[in-house]
Amino acid sequence: MNEDAWDTICVNPHEDQLAAGRTEGHEAGLKSGYSDGLDLGMSKGVEYGIELGFIRRSCQLLALRDAERQFTSRVDDILQALTDFPQPEQLFHEESGEKVDLQNEMQRIRAKFKVLTTQLKMPQYSLKQVLTVHSAVLSTEW
Repeated sequence: MNEDAWDTICVNPHEDQLAAGRTEGHEAGLKSGYSDGLDLGMSKGVEYGIELGFIRRSCQLLALRDAERQFTSRVDDILQALTDFPQPEQLFHEESGEKVDLQNEMQRIRAKFKVLTTQLKMPQYSLKQVLTVHSAVLSTEW
């Protein structure tokens, strides 16, 4: 019998099982991480979509009601930022080689919207406030 084989059997007789367990655990971790990442990405995508839709519709309504046209440029600036917001095709195709910082883009749009609502003397106007008020109204109706 080969001396190396004898040393392997005597020193650590379960080395093959440990290596197989390590490989199996690594593969299970990758699958679990992918699943968790998919769930987180889906929920964040929905959150961003709801918020961006709220801002877009609010700006569209403000543009219709702004008879004096004093906030037109600011509303147009926000609507342009929303139009320029990266689409899924841009995010998931890495051929362009440029990374997109979604959080930075969202913060920029939020900041512009906050400035607009402050100028309109509606500093508390936000998606969170609208949802809170709406849920309070619904709870009193039941």
